[in-house]
Amino acid sequence: MADWSSLIGALGIGSVIGSLATQYLSAKARRQEWLNDNKKLEWRQLIDETDRSINWMRYAFERGVVRLTSDPATDYMAGMDVGSAVVRNRIFIADVLKESGIIDKWWELAGYVCSVDSRVTLNSGVACQLWLVTQPRQTHSGEN
Repeated sequence: MADWSSLIGALGIGSVIGSLATQYLSAKARRQEWLNDNKKLEWRQLIDETDRSINWMRYAFERGVVRLTSDPATDYMAGMDVGSAVVRNRIFIADVLKESGIIDKWWELAGYVCSVDSRVTLNSGVACQLWLVTQPRQTHSGEN
């Protein structure tokens, strides 16, 4: 038995096994750090873009406010497009969004904006309802 242990020590097998274990553990830690960084980035993007799109969507509630037609705020449906895209294209946090009901809340908000606008102007209300029907509601599957 002593002959085998001296042979293993002479060949440096223990250090090879140790270095392989170190490489595996460090790769696993780097991957977890990468996942966490991407989740944090997606949350930041989601918060920023939904804030921007909600500010854009509030134009549907403004009555009697004069704006230039070139003002991007007049096209609240573009804000709905931005918000819908950012809610749908999350990869790393998709499961959390679905489980927490954030996606459903987004679609409720979009439906509410369309219902408010349809009470005021028939043409844009119809366009808004059509927009709601044609939007895909699925998100990417998340990776944990």
